[in-house]
Amino acid sequence: MSAELPNNTKVVIPSESVADPSPLTYVYQAALASLRNSIGMQPMSQLAKKGMKANIVFTNRVKGGEHPASRRKVAIPIVVDELHAAGVDKKDVLLTCSNGLHRKNTEQEIRDILGDKISNEFWHLG
Repeated sequence: MSAELPNNTKVVIPSESVADPSPLTYVYQAALASLRNSIGMQPMSQLAKKGMKANIVFTNRVKGGEHPASRRKVAIPIVVDELHAAGVDKKDVLLTCSNGLHRKNTEQEIRDILGDKISNEFWHLG
């Protein structure tokens, strides 16, 4: 298809002119934007305050999601960072694995779900 375009037109060819963002970068940016622009409520940074307690509940490994861009691996560190930035102490943040009727997950299974950063930060507090 041909077209006449102005001389100042910038032609962008995906993956050639500009590198596509990595999926992990895109997922992280989208999750952060969603958290900071909540629909119908203030963002967590305005709701959370020093002295408050937070419980982050996540599903067990039966639901999958152990890959690097999984919602849990991306969103939970963002939530924790937002809570800390708002003044919530690490000791006041509890992570709960929702097992339903499934068996309790092992430490390694939880680590696979949450990733090393969050596991290293919170495992010893449990």
